[in-house]
Amino acid sequence: MKKLIDNEIRLDFNDVLINPAPSDVSLTRQSVCVEIGWLDTTAYPIVISNMLSTGTYKIANLLTPMRVFTFIHKEYKLEEHRENLSKLDDKRFIAITTGVRDQDVEKTIQIISEFPDIPMINVDVANVYANMR
Repeated sequence: MKKLIDNEIRLDFNDVLINPAPSDVSLTRQSVCVEIGWLDTTAYPIVISNMLSTGTYKIANLLTPMRVFTFIHKEYKLEEHRENLSKLDDKRFIAITTGVRDQDVEKTIQIISEFPDIPMINVDVANVYANMR
């Protein structure tokens, strides 16, 4: 049986090279700290991922004083959220992660109703949920 090959050009990273060039515009600044108007603060443009090994309250407790955002992973149980959030000094630098299943949304609504000073919600739509409506 013959295999048909299309004539469409396909490129990958090895085929593309961006050559740097000098610029008349300064792209640097003295501080990487950025102003976040809706949060009424400045912070570093770093986000700790919501993975199980990184998006933890332990990491949030370490990095919140440095104004680094931590996206808390979604596998914490409601009681674990309550316990950790009641001890966290500055909740302005965390995001609660939720999924799209009913139980995820219900848990997130409960957390936000008890801790309304959490400024962000991270909706994690993993591949498992890609075919959900």
